[in-house]
Amino acid sequence: ISAAPFVSQTIDDLTVNFIHPQGHLHQGNNQVLIEFRDRNGQLVDVGDVNFEVDMNMPGMQMHSSASVERLPTAGQYRAKIRIDMSGDWQAKVSFDGSHGQGQQSFSVTAK
Repeated sequence: ISAAPFVSQTIDDLTVNFIHPQGHLHQGNNQVLIEFRDRNGQLVDVGDVNFEVDMNMPGMQMHSSASVERLPTAGQYRAKIRIDMSGDWQAKVSFDGSHGQGQQSFSVTAK
């Protein structure tokens, strides 16, 4: 997966980039590259990573958790996630490992 990040977030001293070949999440199955970089732009292994999305509407709540795997390059992770509906979602990424613990919530749109 190589493209510009469709969203970047900051957790403590790290920048987390989310990259999708289409430049955004879409309804259906998605594969997202998640990168963790330090202040110098170097990739950082953060241990176990979780990524999930939620959509809350009156009378209905949708949730999807990604299957996340480490890639051979330290600091890069592949997340496989299914988005059931186009629209605005509340996403959360978290990590736990040698770099400590951290999490961040943010909005993301699936097309």
